[in-house]
Amino acid sequence: DYFGLSSLYLYDLASKTEKLLKSGVRSNFSFSPDGKRIFYAKTSRGNPHWSNLFDLYVYDIAADDETRLTHGARANSPAVSPDGKRVAFVSGTDGTLNLCTMNADGSNISQLTRYANGEQVYGPKWSRDGSTILFDYSIKDGRDLATVPAAGGEVRLLLATANDERNGVYTADGSHIVYASDKTGIFNLYEYDLATQESTQLTNLLGGGFMPSVSPDGKLAFASYSSTG
Repeated sequence: DYFGLSSLYLYDLASKTEKLLKSGVRSNFSFSPDGKRIFYAKTSRGNPHWSNLFDLYVYDIAADDETRLTHGARANSPAVSPDGKRVAFVSGTDGTLNLCTMNADGSNISQLTRYANGEQVYGPKWSRDGSTILFDYSIKDGRDLATVPAAGGEVRLLLATANDERNGVYTADGSHIVYASDKTGIFNLYEYDLATQESTQLTNLLGGGFMPSVSPDGKLAFASYSSTG
């Protein structure tokens, strides 16, 4: 929130209990494929001017232990590959953000995009086979959805309309992408068919729908506003 640092909690769906893992975390998170580790970003020192000083960390749930992975990388928004070997993330130093990858231990950082004119990238997500990375792209107003080969290559704009399309994530079988769009004036969730290139509206929410996440068995979780926040 705007009044204090966020924290990373682990919620147990069976026991309906929550546990504080780490405070001061100001990014999204990404589980390793085996569910034993959580990757995230946070600042590593005092940051009174709210500069982009994030680095990536990994938390071992069983060991209750945190390990720092990068140093001075200005890295955020980590996403672990399906095989657990690589991590995609966002990095930027001059008001421009670019997409990068690295090994899961923080080594072998590689920059995938070469933006240099104020472009912004957000929320990388891997395809199910690990060959492609989906991300939000923005220049000036709104966002579009784009992809880039995980090994490097040409960026492809997947959904680029007058509407704002964001928070894209692949479905469990990799055939569709679930994303948020303000097409109706309120953000709702849509499903894009990669084969037919057609979209279907999934939700009709007064408070909007954002940040979808699809489980291996096809269940959908997302965030939404209500009258209480």
